[in-house]
Amino acid sequence: MTAYRKVQAIKNLEVASVCNLACPYCPARLQGEHRDTGLMSEKTFEQSLHWLARFVKAGTQQELNLFGVGEPLLHPKIVEMAARTRLVMPRYLTLRMNTNGLLVTEEIVRDLYAAGIDTIDITDHESEATMKAIRIFRKVTGQYEPRRHQPTRWGYSRDGIINPNNWGGLIDWVPEVDHPRYVCPWIANGQVMVMSTGDVTRCCQDAFGRGILGTVHDDLEQLDHTPYIQCLTCHEEIPPGIPKPNTGKAAIR
Repeated sequence: MTAYRKVQAIKNLEVASVCNLACPYCPARLQGEHRDTGLMSEKTFEQSLHWLARFVKAGTQQELNLFGVGEPLLHPKIVEMAARTRLVMPRYLTLRMNTNGLLVTEEIVRDLYAAGIDTIDITDHESEATMKAIRIFRKVTGQYEPRRHQPTRWGYSRDGIINPNNWGGLIDWVPEVDHPRYVCPWIANGQVMVMSTGDVTRCCQDAFGRGILGTVHDDLEQLDHTPYIQCLTCHEEIPPGIPKPNTGKAAIR
């Protein structure tokens, strides 16, 4: 019998599943056709913090991103949410956020850092907003060069343009890119994304909600983290010894 890893960490907390852009290489513009979208409620956020605290105590929680498939700065309580998350996340665990830059101001950047965000990654989807955001981050942090995937003040990514992927088969617009093959860390580490509705999904690329394991009101520590149908069209690989999902109804939910 296959021993699946149990859910043991929240990787992404999707505080907003709506976006103020509609990029052709991103499924955010389409996800409202497949699942409920909007801003995370107080009840869902509070229950997410409950599980985050459990995983921190267990020693299985790693970094957390206040980001999903949407723009987190659209949430009017984002600074408060960052501060409350930081109270649960010890300083040795990185707390990060992604933004497309459209709503970046000097005030919001200073407030987010004061609230406990370690690093904010600018995802370059709109050039004027990106240039404005970079100037603000340079001013606030004194950090001139952007860095990515490090516990630093801010980073920068153009992956959607120069290194796109097909979001596990959700997007057919992107050109062929020879992505390196590596084992999916989500399945390997039992990490999940809490969606804005409170649904818990296996993957940060599950924009259409096809890989939902349960909700934050379930006992997450008892849920098996299994592959799902989108894994079959993803550039990441299922860990050795884990069977591939079938294409039936059971694989979708």
